[in-house]
Amino acid sequence: MSYDKYVEELKDLRTKREMDPYDVPMEDLEKTIEAARHTASAMNAQRIRVALVNDKATVKKMFDATNLPVKHNISDEQACSAFIVLGQEEDSDPDFTLGVDVGIWVQTIREALYKLGYVSVDLHSFNRKLYNELIGLKNFHAMNVIGVGKSEQKVKIVDSEDEAGTFKDEEKVHHVRKLTKDKLIVKKI
Repeated sequence: MSYDKYVEELKDLRTKREMDPYDVPMEDLEKTIEAARHTASAMNAQRIRVALVNDKATVKKMFDATNLPVKHNISDEQACSAFIVLGQEEDSDPDFTLGVDVGIWVQTIREALYKLGYVSVDLHSFNRKLYNELIGLKNFHAMNVIGVGKSEQKVKIVDSEDEAGTFKDEEKVHHVRKLTKDKLIVKKI
């Protein structure tokens, strides 16, 4: 794949919170983990563990325990169809290296979902206690969640020299402001 095509795919790999009802097969969720397990891991510790959720009742409870319904006004009809929950087995705050691993896994999983025809949303604001209870494993502690589904939501990248953030226009197109590379590069030596 050419560099230009790769960048175009990254532009298309936008967070889409408004999803359409769709049954996400467990096999597709598993494929994303097959991709992620081949990525780098700090000191090759491989500490991330995963819970895959496509059971409709559990997905509904998990959706309600995120900030999507309240902060983003996402209705039940626009909810995620599945969740990938990244966690760890030890009950401790993630250290820096685990945080790096989670970031790599989230990006890889989201790229794999995109290749499989899905959209995704990376969630940090969710009820961890409830997620841990719903998953039901004594030694699993949720750290990060990826909502999965299908969507026709329109997203447009807007280059910006001074402002990051997002907004929706009158046609409900989600505009994502991205700082230019010249704004991001503070020095060349």
